[in-house]
Amino acid sequence: MSHASLYEIFEDAIATQGWDDNSQRVVLQRYIENQQSEAAFDDHLLQHAREVNQEHIVSSDGLESYMGWRDRDMVRIMLEYIENQQGDDSFADFIAEQVAEEEAMTTNFTM
Repeated sequence: MSHASLYEIFEDAIATQGWDDNSQRVVLQRYIENQQSEAAFDDHLLQHAREVNQEHIVSSDGLESYMGWRDRDMVRIMLEYIENQQGDDSFADFIAEQVAEEEAMTTNFTM
């Protein structure tokens, strides 16, 4: 049985939900927070800072500003981080829950 990659799962959700770059970033940030891995993600960002000799920038906001990253860049970095952390289907489950919640909200608004 082959599993879809996290990129395929996320791309399917984007296509279904019409998420823009900011919405994608919010969903991924929520996933990282739910996994209680914000500190580990900050370490991941620090690796990017080291690559440009800016390891003194310790906040993600400061690094984003220095690097000129936009939401799309952060989405790519977050997906890269999540892919490196994967060991189970928690990402697929989380995305399915997000899609279901949004669809339920849409259904409630149209009633």
